[in-house]
Amino acid sequence: MKRKSGDCDDLVALYAGALESMGISTHAVEIPGHMLMMFSTGVEAEKSSDTANNLFVVYKGQLWAPIETTLVGSSFMKAWEKGSTSYYQWRDSGLTTIDIREAWRRFKPASLPASNWRPSLVRRTAIEERFPGDFGTLKRIELKLRSRKYYKILSEAPNDTHALMQIGIIFGKADVADEAFKAFEKILEKNAENASALNNKANVLLMNRRYEDASNYYEKAAALDSKDPLIWVNLARSYLRLKRVEKAKNAFRKAHELDPGVSMKYRTMSLELLTAF
Repeated sequence: MKRKSGDCDDLVALYAGALESMGISTHAVEIPGHMLMMFSTGVEAEKSSDTANNLFVVYKGQLWAPIETTLVGSSFMKAWEKGSTSYYQWRDSGLTTIDIREAWRRFKPASLPASNWRPSLVRRTAIEERFPGDFGTLKRIELKLRSRKYYKILSEAPNDTHALMQIGIIFGKADVADEAFKAFEKILEKNAENASALNNKANVLLMNRRYEDASNYYEKAAALDSKDPLIWVNLARSYLRLKRVEKAKNAFRKAHELDPGVSMKYRTMSLELLTAF
């Protein structure tokens, strides 16, 4: 680490150990004359061909990402693509894998002399400056994986409301507003009075600090489904952002009347808006 270099096996051990310390399963991957590694994404593989054009490896029922650890100083995406290429090149001719956890159980760690040297901290901002776009690309890949079963439904039924709703929610929670809006708008094009789509679109607007637009959509959703306490809670939250305290109190009181449990679930809002019940 101090020299920022090393042989392939050294770098595999270092990178795999770092991931294992966070609970991520890793395997060393041996090919003739070289070693790389792969780690589990934790995402279940639905079928053997589910590899995103061979970017992933299907192994033990999950999707794994092969990494070429010797590309020190390169972007993660480049190391991933190179690792995947090597894996598939040698998959049927001389490739073997070693379970890091199993190896640790079988072999004791080497004893190294003590050192006072410590690596300097690396901040996310520094990584983003050096490799712009990497985090965004990884985020979109992750979201596509999480929503793939819904995209599969849409490939057969393009207007399936449930699938579109789930895609919108997944991307909305990840603050990828453009993809979330596309999904919710497609639902609303088919049915402009879908209260859930209006409410979920408002949630994304609220996350993006478009408070006026959010409150308008919450109001529409509440008018269409006045028995849903969570819509009223969301409406109260948007009013608070707009400093319309009296409206926020009325909306939260309506939510409490429909479900007294919201006052416990949203205790901070309850204390702020309602003095007593």
